Parts: sequence; C-alpha cells; structure tokens
Amino acid sequence: MKATIENYWDYHRVIMDIVHGCAFESFLELGIGTGMLAGSLRQHCTNLKTITGVDILVGDLPPEGVEWIREKRTDVFFKEDDRTWDCIFVDADHSYPQALRDVINSLKVLNDDGLLFMHDTYPPNVESVVPSLCGDVFKAYLELVERPDLEVLTLPLFNGLTLVRRVDKRRIWTFEASNRVGSSDVH
Repeated sequence: MKATIENYWDYHRVIMDIVHGCAFESFLELGIGTGMLAGSLRQHCTNLKTITGVDILVGDLPPEGVEWIREKRTDVFFKEDDRTWDCIFVDADHSYPQALRDVINSLKVLNDDGLLFMHDTYPPNVESVVPSLCGDVFKAYLELVERPDLEVLTLPLFNGLTLVRRVDKRRIWTFEASNRVGSSDVH
C-alpha cells in the first residue's frame, strides 16, 4: 500500500469532493469524534442542507449548522430517526458486527442514488486491526462486496475508504450475473 500516515486525512478531501460533485443535500456521519469532517463539509459543501452526526461519546459543540446527536448508539438512532439521507459515513464502532449493522441500517435510509462511505476497510498492517484503529471493519467490506445488489469500491487511502451504493435498475446498463465478464454471453 502506498498511502501512509502522512496523508491519513486525505479521505476527508475525497468525501468532500464527492459530496460537492454529486450535489448531495444531506449527510449523516456515524462516529463523529471531534467533528472535523462535519466542520469541513459545512465550510466547503454549500449544497448540503443537513449535516447530522451521531456518537456515543460526549464531545465538543458542533460547528454552526451541524446537528450533533451525542451519547446515543447508532442502533438507537436508527430506531428513533425516520429521516433519509443522500450520503452516510460509517465510522462509529470499529467492530465487524456493529459496522455491518450500521451499513445495513444505513442502506435502509439511503436515498435513491445515495452513497455510503465506510472508513477503516483497508488496514495498512496487522497492528492496525485493533479496536482503537481499524478494528475488523474490513470483514464487513468483505461481506458487502459479495452482494449482487451493491456496488462496492475501496480506495487504498490510509486505513481505507470504501464507497457503497445500491445497484439501480433504472440505469441504461447494469451489471447482472448473466453479463459478468467470463459469461458465455459477453463478447
């Protein structure tokens, strides 16, 4: 892997560019930590009308125009909140079971043509596979990449950034099992 700790925060720039370029209007961040990403999004993505962050930890006050939901588990948030989102960033609990639950819950409330980001899906070394760093979130990625109803792409940024979206049947051209490379139908 070429990415190093020196460019750790590059995933923020990638997320901001995609959110801006896709003209997303709502962003949900699961696991807000210090709120650095939400603050950057508020500054640089003027198309965003709603930015909400959820975290079990108590923390700093949110940047202006950002909603913080602190001291609440993501499972509880999804049970209580009925909003839908253009874009969701999953970076709360670094365990495979919780990360997978967060993704499954997120896909239920993701708008059409919405995009889900997952962090910590490409640990740089075995030492990073601990809860305080990447945990075993990569196992959730490995499960998602096998689903035919999802498009999944991991960027080899430091610790990994995975983009997930539902396959949209309205597209002119879609991947289907019968059209995969290697199929006798493909010329």
